[in-house]
Amino acid sequence: CGACDATCASCDGPTSYNCLTCPSHLPHLLYSQCSCGAGYNSTGGTCSDIDECADGTHDCFSASSCANTAGGYTCSCPDGYAGDGRTCSDVDECADGGHTCDPRAACTNL
Repeated sequence: CGACDATCASCDGPTSYNCLTCPSHLPHLLYSQCSCGAGYNSTGGTCSDIDECADGTHDCFSASSCANTAGGYTCSCPDGYAGDGRTCSDVDECADGGHTCDPRAACTNL
């Protein structure tokens, strides 16, 4: 094509703002325009990952661990809890038989 908008690598016509492909620094095509995708910020003309764990915008369970990933994050429940990391519930090892108490000792779930 002729002269595409500077944010496009290729477009559907001369002086078009309707991008067909995007340059590597703006990799996401949204509504025919190149922009940063979810989980990324546009900084200095490039897309950079948002660290939701560091900036506190994640929705992990309060005691879960948060791990930043490209464009997102994952949550993990702490030991003794089960769930998807966003919702965690206590595992009662005494009730489910997962404890290592001596048979003559009383098990107390913590």
